[in-house]
Amino acid sequence: MKFCDEDIEFIKELFPAPYNTPETCGNYLLSKIQHHDTLCSTVIAEVKKSILPPLLKKYHYRFFCRIDADHKTKQPFSIIDKLIRSSKPGTDKAKHEPITLDNFTTNMKDLARFRIVCNFLHDVDEVVEALKNSDILDKMFYIEKKTTVATEELKTIWQETTGNSEQFEIMLEHYA
Repeated sequence: MKFCDEDIEFIKELFPAPYNTPETCGNYLLSKIQHHDTLCSTVIAEVKKSILPPLLKKYHYRFFCRIDADHKTKQPFSIIDKLIRSSKPGTDKAKHEPITLDNFTTNMKDLARFRIVCNFLHDVDEVVEALKNSDILDKMFYIEKKTTVATEELKTIWQETTGNSEQFEIMLEHYA
């Protein structure tokens, strides 16, 4: 993805040299969030090893969920976009500290993530309960259940292909 003029100005003004160009700013950002990627990979391994196998054993062939970790870390252009939006007047700064280049690794909540996608609400509830019962994960993460199929058109397509009206995902957010 290409940066717009506003993005390029932001990069030139706020990024330290030699990372203050569109070509090099990504290296700066990615080095800052590398530990987020490592933590995410570690949690995925824990979920695959300890959380999902008991559910598969309990429900056999009827239980289906998948881990979507195709895009574990936020892309540099997306981080820059969020930094710019946070700095503009009219953003809700009263509730949260503004996100800056200095604090984005602790204040930006979606730098690294993965989803556990389930086809049935009962499965989502079972996975959420298993995650919350994990001594390791519950202490380190906020666990949220979200509905991901929102529009009527998508619901119709999803229902025709799966027999269900909604798809759910489970989001894990690391406590900073």
